[in-house]
Amino acid sequence: MSHVIEINEVGQLEHYRLAWQSLLSSTPCGSFFHTLDWLELYWRHFAEDQKLRVLVVHAEGKPIGILPLCVDTERSRLGVIRKLTYPVPPWATSFGPIGPNPTATLLVAMRHIRETPRDWNLIDLPSIDESDGGRTERALRAQGFSTASEPWASASVVRLDSSWDQYVASRDAAWQEEHRRGQQQLAARGEVRFVRYRPQGFAYDDGDPRWDLYTACEEISQSNTGSNAGNGVVHGTGNGKTTRDETTGRFLRDVHETAVARGMLDLCLLLVAQQPVAYLTSYHDQGRLLTVRTGVVPAWAGSGANHVLWANALEDSFVRGDRRYEIPADVAERCSGFVTDVESSWRLLHYRPLDVRAQAVRLKSWRRRRASEAAGTAVSRGRRLGLLPRHPGLGLTQPVSHG
Repeated sequence: MSHVIEINEVGQLEHYRLAWQSLLSSTPCGSFFHTLDWLELYWRHFAEDQKLRVLVVHAEGKPIGILPLCVDTERSRLGVIRKLTYPVPPWATSFGPIGPNPTATLLVAMRHIRETPRDWNLIDLPSIDESDGGRTERALRAQGFSTASEPWASASVVRLDSSWDQYVASRDAAWQEEHRRGQQQLAARGEVRFVRYRPQGFAYDDGDPRWDLYTACEEISQSNTGSNAGNGVVHGTGNGKTTRDETTGRFLRDVHETAVARGMLDLCLLLVAQQPVAYLTSYHDQGRLLTVRTGVVPAWAGSGANHVLWANALEDSFVRGDRRYEIPADVAERCSGFVTDVESSWRLLHYRPLDVRAQAVRLKSWRRRRASEAAGTAVSRGRRLGLLPRHPGLGLTQPVSHG
């Protein structure tokens, strides 16, 4: 008989550390954000106004899956809204149960949610991608939770299932020219050096955080404040602050140190004439990399530094046997020529039927979608009539809010 043990205090999860790690090793599409270390870190920085609800599913006397959840409290003009959701950043491309039995874990976990007191107004499960196969929606509906779905995010993908030479040959003429020109421009300005740091972690006695490399990346980010030349946005929290924010800075340092300790950090830095000019940071697991931060020194924005950095990173990944890069939309704008596919993720929502605040949120969401659809229709009609340019980036429609 299956049952759930619910954990509400993060310190109590230490008892399950070995089981968590064992289940994670057999989790399809597992990532840094599925680790207990990430949850502990996230909770240390963002526990305010949240309640932890980690569901450990047992069968035949042992854990078969873990579903990390939390109740997030938001204050708005509608009043206090409590969402049962995942403890992940808003740009995570994929999330779900931990363990090799995601369907069973979800079914038992949702039964537990139905049978326990409801301390939430709505269920909001983001970052559900195609690998889910509809299991999350089926688990919710099996317990009588009606569902609605909304677009969550899109991620650009670079598949690494061929060779570097084949990949280069598949790029168009514009990419080929940019590749040639970028290398020439940088070489004319001094020695070009690509540094990649991917430690194996403390388990392999390889846990040096390399604060020198981290500091170089932070200085590039800070140089982009108020500039459009590079990223300069901290993707770690989703709040749009730069690394000059002291609280965010501490969080980013902790994330870096934790990823190093787990052997999941991938940091790439490009130097020209010994000067750091561009970087990108990713988290990796089982050959999958999720790029979370990138930046270029403004003075080097038109030099081809960003292109050369990505080209070096991908060429090296082919050699290492990596399988794919996943790149959130705002980062992908700066490396679109490298992308081979675009994948989408969704959020699944359940609004408590007799809850006034939940239904008010539902109505607000419906109006927002209608307004967005109407704006998109107007843009399409204007382009057909020749009243608007036929290219994106007009800023006439608003993206779905992840707040």
